[in-house]
Amino acid sequence: MGRAPHSVGMGGRTDWLLLDAAQFPGYPAEFDAAVPQSMRGYSPPFFTALPESGLVQVWTGYFARSALGWSLLMRPPANIGPPGDVVTYKGIVESGVWFGPVFANLRLARKDEPVCLCTARPLLQLQPVQRHCYSDTAMHSMSLVPESEDLTSADWSDYATTIVQRSQSPPDTRGQTVSCQLNNATGEHLRTQ
Repeated sequence: MGRAPHSVGMGGRTDWLLLDAAQFPGYPAEFDAAVPQSMRGYSPPFFTALPESGLVQVWTGYFARSALGWSLLMRPPANIGPPGDVVTYKGIVESGVWFGPVFANLRLARKDEPVCLCTARPLLQLQPVQRHCYSDTAMHSMSLVPESEDLTSADWSDYATTIVQRSQSPPDTRGQTVSCQLNNATGEHLRTQ
């Protein structure tokens, strides 16, 4: 399956280039000067068209490695609304066993119009995640209750604590906020005033 072509303007050019893959201007020579001879010619592309229409991969300029047992969740930045012309896809890279460039997979929402990737706006956020958090055991250790009539008395008690009591309490004032900490040794929540 061939890649879907995209047009890009780079390096001050005013004309459009048909994109299959493009290197950042001058980077291949910089890469080749820094790597062992056997790796010359293998610099990561800056832009790559993906097979699906409207999808591109952009290299962040970073390489990633994490400790064994840890991975990186790549996601859109938290608490920042998405720009209207680019959508960042989420994904997990098992960077504890794989080393390589950090790419952002993007969907270009507008066609036949310029899309600006601004250096002042992050494309992606990396979040470390322990591999066991998304293991089959962890993913199958939860259950969903389809009807509220099926909730247990323990569920309703927890709901009363987290929602009802909090809604009935007067709002916290300065200096009276409650913080919650997790005791790493026991896994119990500790409340402090």
